[in-house]
Amino acid sequence: MSATAADGPEDLAAWINHVAGVPAAPGAGQPGSGSMPRIELPEATDELLWGAAASGSGVGLRMPETPARVAGVTTSQGTVVYPLNDTYALAAQRVDASSARALVVLKSAAAPQRYRFPVQVPRGARLVEDGAGGAVVGIERAPGVLVSVAEIAAPWAKDARGRAVPTRIRVENGALVQTVSPGPGTPFPVVADPKITWGVVTGTAYFNRSETRRIAIYGATAALAANTLPPPLNVLYSVNAAVVSAKAVSANSAKHCLKIKFAAGLFLPSTYRGGYCK
Repeated sequence: MSATAADGPEDLAAWINHVAGVPAAPGAGQPGSGSMPRIELPEATDELLWGAAASGSGVGLRMPETPARVAGVTTSQGTVVYPLNDTYALAAQRVDASSARALVVLKSAAAPQRYRFPVQVPRGARLVEDGAGGAVVGIERAPGVLVSVAEIAAPWAKDARGRAVPTRIRVENGALVQTVSPGPGTPFPVVADPKITWGVVTGTAYFNRSETRRIAIYGATAALAANTLPPPLNVLYSVNAAVVSAKAVSANSAKHCLKIKFAAGLFLPSTYRGGYCK
């Protein structure tokens, strides 16, 4: 399978799925049900890739700015393709019930290497790097405790042979800025993504240096987070207080910070640095 600058939306969508290794979830948009978010793919390049909980609060990822508004073409595979020109194209697709991704397709070495995705967040939320190559939109439940409402995974980029191409994202003035760096011998097209997952029942709690130190010294139940975390994290946190305290001690001694990934039946304390860890 190959893709060229002349390929139409269906060909580009097939190529994206081939390179990504994961077919798009069907449907350009889907209403939320229960704890699952409602996900809407943008109909044009000036709109948001949007995910919202049943309560209505949501996080949106705007497509990179283009010289003019370009309407999307919803393909038979569910991917929405925005055909721009002979150098690059944009696309958006659902991945599963709680995540979606925006994609850039660099068709040649003449394509831009820097793409800016403005992020719209709920009132009181903030966008920060997660210290692992991605980013998080979170709300401070207490001083020093940021609980995610959406997470952006570290991006990937692959060339026409399926090999990794250097890429990274940074948070700049409320936007994700992705840089894709093909080399002199990179075969095109190159496909790259930021993937966003909206956390409703699942999520991650990030503790800053001060709160990590407090837990390490005084124990998990003495921390500011003990009475402010959302369910199910509050219950899991209390039940696993000894594990949390031990991990905080480890993080503090390494000058890192504590984070906890949680969901129903899942509780994974670990450490991180960068981003909110300051």
